[in-house]
Amino acid sequence: MGKLQFRALTLAACASIGTWATSACSDSDKPLEVEFNVDATGATLSLLDGSVQFVVPAGAVNQRTTITASRRLDAPTAASLVAGSAMTFAPSGLVFAVPCTLRVNYNALTLPANLNRSTLHLRRLNETTGTWTTVGVTTVDTALKQVTGVLNGFSTYALFGDTIIVPPPAADSSYPNQPAGFTMLYNRPMSALAESGWGFRDYSVGSNNTQGTQLAIVNQNDAPRSAPGVMQFTYPAGFAGGGEPAKTWREFPTSEYSPAMYMSFWVRFSANWDGHASSVNKLVYWQMTSDPNNRARLFLQGRGNNNQNLEVYLVTQGTPLGDQRLLAPNLVAGAQFVRGQWHRVEVVMRMNTGSSFNGQVHMWLDGTKITQYTDVIFASAAEDQRLSGFEITPVWGGTGDQIGAQAQFVWVDHLYLSRQP
Repeated sequence: MGKLQFRALTLAACASIGTWATSACSDSDKPLEVEFNVDATGATLSLLDGSVQFVVPAGAVNQRTTITASRRLDAPTAASLVAGSAMTFAPSGLVFAVPCTLRVNYNALTLPANLNRSTLHLRRLNETTGTWTTVGVTTVDTALKQVTGVLNGFSTYALFGDTIIVPPPAADSSYPNQPAGFTMLYNRPMSALAESGWGFRDYSVGSNNTQGTQLAIVNQNDAPRSAPGVMQFTYPAGFAGGGEPAKTWREFPTSEYSPAMYMSFWVRFSANWDGHASSVNKLVYWQMTSDPNNRARLFLQGRGNNNQNLEVYLVTQGTPLGDQRLLAPNLVAGAQFVRGQWHRVEVVMRMNTGSSFNGQVHMWLDGTKITQYTDVIFASAAEDQRLSGFEITPVWGGTGDQIGAQAQFVWVDHLYLSRQP
């Protein structure tokens, strides 16, 4: 190649170009413009102690050509642009007969910590539209810390790279109130009606596992955990109290029976929710094994009628006491579901032993513990005192009453269950 001739038009060639800094430079905000001449034999321009190299191969130009390289301080910003990395090569519009090569040895210490080095590449600025387009051939060598682009002409070029997206934590680490040693049973993102072996029943049709009009997976982009898919329960206009529009359930295999269970899910009542006249607005049930006609021993509800506050209650049923026990939020009185808002509910339920009143329930609403009882009896000593199933069955009522002229809804996002081995 021919001998390179260049001169610095502004400052010395050791000046910094944004993130392309060298140890010899102390004033990184000063501009840099370098002019050099090249002829048909080709040449290599080396800047910043070799951090930036522009290789002009033989035959790229057919006559002596004056080229300038300058820092571009007013380059348009864009997502993924490495700040301060833009350089302009002129004269604009010059087209090479043989492609040239631009090499950038980036200094990793000056790049953002969350920048994925393997995604670094060069883009070219379209001066007319102000947008950046990827250079046709661009590669990165993370070992050499070098980005290379093949150029056919002059323009403004800059480094781009993607930030590292930290994945969500593993399922069990996302549940801060899960007791130590519990193992996952089921993890439902609500992406399908029949997922992970769960059954469902939409009562607008006549059979299990057949979709109708009252149970669906719909998209809600503000779903707090597994957006966009959530499960939607629809209570149509005129829906009669005392039942649920649909349900989904899982009966555990015997190997998964357990004396204690942790549950987490997100729920939202529609903004127009009209509480049943009985104040009963059930959501989920915990089941045990002994009596097929009396399996559900605990349920969660929003307790309130009409437009009253929907207080967050746990309620026992079918126990040896023969009646229901309302387990009000005794740590945060009046804790409630706000209509139209997502709420996270976590519950730890422990069965009693023998005939003792030593069963436990612990509940958190949006991360705050609101309920704790340690004197509960769920089952008699003669029963199998293990939990054997779970269901989302949002019963409206109580008997009597009916939904008004507008449909109302319950939405559920991401159900997680774990058990004590």
